[in-house]
Order: sequence, then structure tokens, then C-alpha cells
Amino acid sequence: MALVITISDPGTLALLQQYGQYVHQVDGERATMDALAEGLMLGMLDEHQRFREWSSHQVDVAA
Repeated sequence: MALVITISDPGTLALLQQYGQYVHQVDGERATMDALAEGLMLGMLDEHQRFREWSSHQVDVAA
């Protein structure tokens, strides 16, 4: 399964580009805008404690 997300809001794109500059300057890493967005989304989900608690009690619907 694959998921494609289109971000077309200029403000969001500018913020994501600025975050990419930050990652490069602070961490010395370069990443595509897609990789940055994916990392931010996965990081947010991983750190969302209530979501993690909720999802640990759900039935696996993919099975």
C-alpha cells in the first residue's frame, strides 16, 4: 500500500522548506521535502501518547 499526500499551501511549503534548512544546518543532513513531511508525521504519531494508548487496544483491521 502507498499513500501520496499533496501539500499545495504556500505557507506550509515554506515552513517545510525552512525546516529542511534547519535540519541541514543543525544536523548536517539533507532530506527531500517528502522525507521531511513523512518524518514529521511519523514522529508526531509516535509521540502522541493518547493515540498510542488507544491504538494498542484496537483490533488489527489489516489482518
